[in-house]
Amino acid sequence: MGYIFREFLGDPDHIYKQARQEFFDMRCCSLKRKDIMFHYKRMSQRYHTLGGINDHSLKQVYVNSLPDDLQDEIQRKIDTSGRSLNDTSLGELHMYALSSLDKLCATQRFFSKMLTEGKNLQTKKKNHFKHFKNKKGSSKRFKFFGKKAKRGWNKSQHCYICGQPGHYVKKCPNKKAKSARLVQQLRNIADEVLSDADIESIFSEQDHIDPSTTFVLQEDVSDSEYSGSSDYSFVLESYQATPLVPQFGPHAPVRIRPDKHSNPVDVIAYFYTRSHNTMMNPTILPPEYWKSQEHHFRAADGKVFVTHLISKKKIGIQFFPSFTLWVYVFGTPFPYKDILIGWDVFYQCKSLRILLFGIRYKKNFKAFSDIPKIFPLSAIQAPFEHIQQKLLMLCADNHASFSHPSPLWKNPDFFIKLPFKLNEDTNPTKATHSGMSPSDLKLANEECNKLLRQGLIEHTSSPWACQAFYVEKRSELLRGKKRLVVDYKPLNLFLRDDKFSVPRPNVLFSQLPGATIFSKFDLKGAFWQIGIHPDERYKTAFCLPNAQYQWTVLPFGLKTAPSLF
Repeated sequence: MGYIFREFLGDPDHIYKQARQEFFDMRCCSLKRKDIMFHYKRMSQRYHTLGGINDHSLKQVYVNSLPDDLQDEIQRKIDTSGRSLNDTSLGELHMYALSSLDKLCATQRFFSKMLTEGKNLQTKKKNHFKHFKNKKGSSKRFKFFGKKAKRGWNKSQHCYICGQPGHYVKKCPNKKAKSARLVQQLRNIADEVLSDADIESIFSEQDHIDPSTTFVLQEDVSDSEYSGSSDYSFVLESYQATPLVPQFGPHAPVRIRPDKHSNPVDVIAYFYTRSHNTMMNPTILPPEYWKSQEHHFRAADGKVFVTHLISKKKIGIQFFPSFTLWVYVFGTPFPYKDILIGWDVFYQCKSLRILLFGIRYKKNFKAFSDIPKIFPLSAIQAPFEHIQQKLLMLCADNHASFSHPSPLWKNPDFFIKLPFKLNEDTNPTKATHSGMSPSDLKLANEECNKLLRQGLIEHTSSPWACQAFYVEKRSELLRGKKRLVVDYKPLNLFLRDDKFSVPRPNVLFSQLPGATIFSKFDLKGAFWQIGIHPDERYKTAFCLPNAQYQWTVLPFGLKTAPSLF
């Protein structure tokens, strides 16, 4: 079906560019609350379509599209909250705009009230300045200068087409059955209509010329060329409305609910109104939700195919958090789809509509997705199976069980050195251990014996000796085991800095284009994968109350360990 979609409807890239251009051209010049809310509704639809969550520049475009009187107040509210524009969502910006509008209106009402009441704050005049009132029954002065009746031409009761009284142009019998519509009017209302109605109910294919596809265009002429007897109109005899293609195709994320009390399953739904029934990949739900039943269907290419499964009871399709539709679904394995939403769903729910960039149910809107399928995970392809098996053979839980004959930490080509700083006296520091509790000492001896068997440490009589002790912080309490650490602060004072900069994650991702095989590994004991030159091992010595050891691999706690790794 995806191939048929691309074959007949083509690449929708031009609609993405058109939506982006419309988003940047939108402006709201009104300070009315309903206009700002309508402006936010239009921009939010295009914002989610253009992937505004990953493009923070679109938020600044929305702020700049608001009136100038609101932009400064919105920026002040963002600064007051201690956040940046990138950390603020589009909905929060809309709420800031409404609160700024309320504050602006309150300020305007305050000053208007002050100016209005200020005119009436006059000093009280004395009594002898008052004029004496006329006596009762006296004639009014200036009786000839009263308000006169309104003059002018009364509203006509005649029709403008036939000139007969008794009806207006709307009900004139001489009027044509259908008047021509102007193209300019269609352009003015296109955005509003497309956002509130179904596209298929507005644009449809026409086999012949009829009044609904006939438009009158007014030619633009200058005043010098105009004459009263000239007719500057021409008829565009056939105007074929081209169907609009959604940007990412009719795919949207939904949730499948086997029953009211089970956890929902996230899938990607494909909306196809030409399908009579809803079909789903049977691997999404457990086998106990299906029963065997054959049904014959005719595909779009004219071929007949058979489905062998149907749900035992109605399955819930949750399109929105407040809207779940329960229908029977047929089980058939799709190669590139999770679930296909057919006409039976749209027949049961008349309010569910497919729009240009998503689906809408009453006031809820969900944008289309560019991911056609998320369930189930595809199996590893055949060319990579031998790589997977080789990785499983080489992986080990510790250094002792590593099966490779030449591990990295024993390869002399990768041994590192720990040079001291120049022009400084390096006096070896041999710490005197303050002692451990019997339980900690027993645990330390067991851990050191384990490291000795793996070849990570060895006995030594080095002039350097840093103290080793146990820590028990929050992470150790959650794990239920103490952690042995070595205080290498005395040694770090004399070690020369390694100026190799640790790469940032975004720099590492920029090196991935062109890669075909991706793998991950656990970084537990990552520094222990690098060996230390035998002449430099004495510097890493550490002591316990009853023993002294030195590392054969790069230990934790050295300031140069991250850059060397």
